[in-house]
Amino acid sequence: MIQVWDYVQDHPDSALVSLNVIDESSLHGRTLAEYRLLKAMALDKSYVNVSSDSLARPAYEFFKKRGPKEKELMSLYYLAVSNYYAHNDAQAIVLLDNTIELAKQTGSHYYAGLAYILKSHAFSRTFSLSEAVTSAELGVMSFEAIPDSFQVNRAKIRLADAYHSKKEYDKAAYLYLNLSKECQKDTFAMRRILIHGAYNMYLLTPLQPDSAMVFYERALRDYSAVLDPVEAAHFAEVTGMAGDIQQAHQIAGQLKLLNMHPEQLAYLDYRLFERENNPEEALNAVDRYLDLQDSILSV
Repeated sequence: MIQVWDYVQDHPDSALVSLNVIDESSLHGRTLAEYRLLKAMALDKSYVNVSSDSLARPAYEFFKKRGPKEKELMSLYYLAVSNYYAHNDAQAIVLLDNTIELAKQTGSHYYAGLAYILKSHAFSRTFSLSEAVTSAELGVMSFEAIPDSFQVNRAKIRLADAYHSKKEYDKAAYLYLNLSKECQKDTFAMRRILIHGAYNMYLLTPLQPDSAMVFYERALRDYSAVLDPVEAAHFAEVTGMAGDIQQAHQIAGQLKLLNMHPEQLAYLDYRLFERENNPEEALNAVDRYLDLQDSILSV
């Protein structure tokens, strides 16, 4: 476990393998608390979304009583992470505020930055878009103070996404364009930048879809990007507006087989039929879209 601390940040998958061979039932006291904290860290950094606080909470309770402050801070952050993935957004925001306060006391710009970025995600999910932007801006500033260019760039992606959600497409496009030049070695980040940036550029200049298509084509060709259903619907919309209606309808047909996000598909149908000057089908699609919005609002 002492060795795992040395590489959990940069090689969390290897750390997870090492931790999984340890018999947790043989551990006690501080050793058990450190094991739980390390595993919570390794899972999160391996992109495993853990909604249970069974690792972070007992670790936090131990380190809060016995220290050190550094590990109390770390375990508090991962406790907030578990609440976020459990969709307990209000509680996650409270825990993140506590994390930020403790990070300031201990001088940890890194964990302050992580907390601000996750807080921005939580605010976006509760449609508090101004707060999401502010938190993302503070996250960028925290990482710039270290400085940590890798985390700065990822924080800027969150900020660009927050601007996009707030419909400040000009600010988002500026960030996406700059990030597309700065993150060449970060494949995960580049996929997000190109896919999210493409649709943002389209919304900023809907009459010029070709610039958005350049970003999409680069994501698919150079970074083997895999689009989720909503991203694929956006791609189909831009493809149709760029003139390839046949491919756009093919994508829409594939998405319908998944039976996911019907409201997004209804909107996509409307845009494509409108592009084809088919007002009757476009009107039917609008009716479907409005019916689905009514059902969403009633939940």
